Amino acid sequence: MRMKVAKLSVRKRVFLVVGTVISVMWVGYIFADREQIVLSDAVREEFGGDYVKLPCGVTHYERLGDNAAPMVVLLHGSTLSIWDFDLQVETLLNAGFQILRYDALGRGLSDRPDVDYTRDLYVTQLLQVLDALEINEQVILLGHSLGGAIAMEFTSRFPSKVRGVALLSPVINSVHSTPPFVICNTPIIGDFLLRVAMLEVLRVRANGQWAGVGVNVEKYDRLFRRQASIEGFEHAVCSMFRTDLVGDYRATFRKVGKQNIPGLIVYGEDDPVIWSSDVEALRPQLKSFSFEKIQGGKHSTHVQNRSAFDRILLTFLNSISAR
Repeated sequence: MRMKVAKLSVRKRVFLVVGTVISVMWVGYIFADREQIVLSDAVREEFGGDYVKLPCGVTHYERLGDNAAPMVVLLHGSTLSIWDFDLQVETLLNAGFQILRYDALGRGLSDRPDVDYTRDLYVTQLLQVLDALEINEQVILLGHSLGGAIAMEFTSRFPSKVRGVALLSPVINSVHSTPPFVICNTPIIGDFLLRVAMLEVLRVRANGQWAGVGVNVEKYDRLFRRQASIEGFEHAVCSMFRTDLVGDYRATFRKVGKQNIPGLIVYGEDDPVIWSSDVEALRPQLKSFSFEKIQGGKHSTHVQNRSAFDRILLTFLNSISAR
């Protein structure tokens, strides 16, 4: 009888410990919730900017330059937003190009639909943006990281709409053992780990793009915090690591390679995210692409190595604009 009581006592202690841990985690999860803003027309009016209502969701965009000039569409990285190519805007406009840039769904001031965030969704958004703004001429796509992968996916499906493709450290074949994949795909506690730990890591990494180049880092920190405070951001971030959005694009690169569309890939020699060896492995498949390695460059050479990147980019853009 005593043995039975002792076992029951141990069981109770285990239940108490587990219950306490779960309670603490739940309280921490609630208090770590950053999503205090619900997007609405009134909120968007307060923030300012231009918006277009698309079937896939309201999209925040900016269109600059002469409407008769060649169009360059800027596609930002996975956890950034419309501001990713801020330092290139003036350079492109002065060189005689017009610019279209927008917040991908789940980012910036665009909608955060409660859907799976897949490459289909982002390709559809780009197609709908072009259609809604009545951009019928061929465009040049300039994409950073995930934006580069989406540029290639779009080109593979709609080659007649694309004049050329410029990629900066594009996602090629992301490894599914990296922290975001592991965290977001961990059963039961994946969302908890993302909220209490991973989002802060992503914020610090995003801000690192601007460090030491003479820009106002606090401005970009505020912009990241703002997008993270809008309802649906956590779902959008975790969803992309649970779908095909951040994954293997090698088949897409091979398909574009057969379309003979002019392209450029700029990559950093010391990029810790997109390895230079993975980029260089694409050379045999992309005969119509130029490859430019930035010595000592990392993942954001358009900021950290701006002069070199801008020079390479403008040389490419001018070459295809003259055709």
